[in-house]
Amino acid sequence: MSNIRAALSALAMSVAAGAGWQGPASAAGLPAISQPDSIWLLAQAQRRGEGNQGEEDERKGRRDRHGGERRDAQPRRADPPKDVRRDAKSTPDRRENDQSRRKEAPRIKAQPQPKIINTERRDARDERREDRKDAREDRREQRREVKEDRREDRKEVRDERRDAKEDRREDRKDARQERREDRRDAKQDRRDERRDAKEDRRDDRKDARIFRRLEDLKSQRRERAEDGGRRKIIEEADKRIIVREGNRMIIRHDETERFRRRFRDAHIERRRDGGRIARFVRPDGVHIISEYDERDRLLKRYRRHPDGRIVVIIDNTRHYHGPGLLGGLILGTFLDLAPPVIRIPREKYIVDYEDASYEDVYEALSAPPVDDLDRDYSLDEIRYNYALRDRMRRVDLDSINFEFGSWEVSEDQYYKLERIADAMNRLLDRNSEEVFLIEGYTDAVGSEEDNIILSDHRAEEVASILSEEFGVPAENLVTQGYGEQFLKIDTQGPERANRRVSVRRITPLLSRAGP
Repeated sequence: MSNIRAALSALAMSVAAGAGWQGPASAAGLPAISQPDSIWLLAQAQRRGEGNQGEEDERKGRRDRHGGERRDAQPRRADPPKDVRRDAKSTPDRRENDQSRRKEAPRIKAQPQPKIINTERRDARDERREDRKDAREDRREQRREVKEDRREDRKEVRDERRDAKEDRREDRKDARQERREDRRDAKQDRRDERRDAKEDRRDDRKDARIFRRLEDLKSQRRERAEDGGRRKIIEEADKRIIVREGNRMIIRHDETERFRRRFRDAHIERRRDGGRIARFVRPDGVHIISEYDERDRLLKRYRRHPDGRIVVIIDNTRHYHGPGLLGGLILGTFLDLAPPVIRIPREKYIVDYEDASYEDVYEALSAPPVDDLDRDYSLDEIRYNYALRDRMRRVDLDSINFEFGSWEVSEDQYYKLERIADAMNRLLDRNSEEVFLIEGYTDAVGSEEDNIILSDHRAEEVASILSEEFGVPAENLVTQGYGEQFLKIDTQGPERANRRVSVRRITPLLSRAGP
């Protein structure tokens, strides 16, 4: 430590000498130390001092720790006598230390050197800082403007889309309204056309009836005999033929006249064997084709659709073989059948139309035969055999009134046929091959020939109304008059219940071999 203090003292004196002060060293005759040497000595002294000081601090810490432990472990030792301490103070080393401490020069704190500032560089730095700040502000402003422009563009796009969507919605609404109006107009036009066509058909039907009452026909009636006079043939002016043999009498008519009034597009083709083919085209393009043999018997009736599909309605080809006399061919269709066994209530077997509901009518027309069948039959066998027809239920249209000696139905009675027409159309929607027989009857007043002609016209009149007014397909209907043969009420006088038209479904009885 004394060496350190001496060095520091010498350094201080050297610094003072450099500043113009000789100090105690010069006065004492000590050699002068230059300023660089003093700086080097000061640094060496500081390193040694730092090292020695560190060692001293470490030793002092150990002493304090050990001293504390010893104080805790054992009692403190007694101080040495005063004379011993006095002798220790009087040692030379102690005196030297005291002298060196007294001779040590005070430390001189180095003054901080003033910092030289370059104003040009500061101004340039400030300008660059301002430029960067301005550039940042410009970029920020540009980004803000770009973002605002994008926001405006998106808003414009949204507005345009919304306007376009609204325009499309308005266009669709207008288009729907136009289509609705067009459909309504077209529907009204079709309704008007149907009404006009219906009126035309009514007028045509009336005009086609050259003979509207029975008296008009009787004046042009012609008769002839066959089979040696045992069979009488009566030909009417409207091409109806009455065949009478013994107590049996039937009437035959040409149904193409009913089709001709229903369909204007009609073609009749004669075949080489004497038969004919009648073609009628419906408004929907479907062809109704009826084939007849040389004796004018219906062989086949079928429907040909525009796509080539064929639906057979009636097929009698395997029942008719070879030519012969007309009367013999017709009367040969009579069958010896027992009456059917009826196991259901009478009101379900024969439905009185005036008091029946729609479901009653539909049930009667859709019901199966009430008795077993041995085979299928031709149309003529069904027409001319009462016991065979009675195997199917029937609906008596007793609400339709005819004037005496007339077969016309007044227009105010057309609505009465609506229920049965709906039931027939419902069955045809389920099976387009259904066939319905329209039967005409009269009371017992008048001659048998007059009554059978009158009943045949009445059946045809009801069939025409069902087709023209309610859309029942004409090809699914066949008509037949029976006159006074099957009285509902057994009386020879005038009886309204006997002047009737009946409807029954004969599809289960018919033979259909296919196209």
